[in-house]
Amino acid sequence: MATISRSFATEQTVMSAVSVTTGSASSDIDLETDGYEGVHITVDADFPGTPTDNLVVEVQGSLDGTNYDDTPLMAFEIDNGTDPNQASVVIRDVSHCRLYCYRDGSTDTITVTAKCQRWRYTSA
Repeated sequence: MATISRSFATEQTVMSAVSVTTGSASSDIDLETDGYEGVHITVDADFPGTPTDNLVVEVQGSLDGTNYDDTPLMAFEIDNGTDPNQASVVIRDVSHCRLYCYRDGSTDTITVTAKCQRWRYTSA
């Protein structure tokens, strides 16, 4: 009898110490090309001393890795009360996606690093 298990791709950095203010997008996360089912994404927000702004993270879907949704699949906020602060999200069943990050105020520059690991199911 075959065993079904998840097979993970190599970890990929999609934002590397990006200085975020009014908005910055990650590189494309491609689930389509190699038949991946989902992706685990971590977002690390490094706030300046005595921060006032939180980080807003939107996940934007795409069919082709070029034209991204105006209305995000989901959005969440990373609180400045913990510094640095890391949050995870799992996205499934899209062809492509990316992160769009911005501050919720008008004061801080937040340093953002985001990594992801895609997976698909395999039979052995």
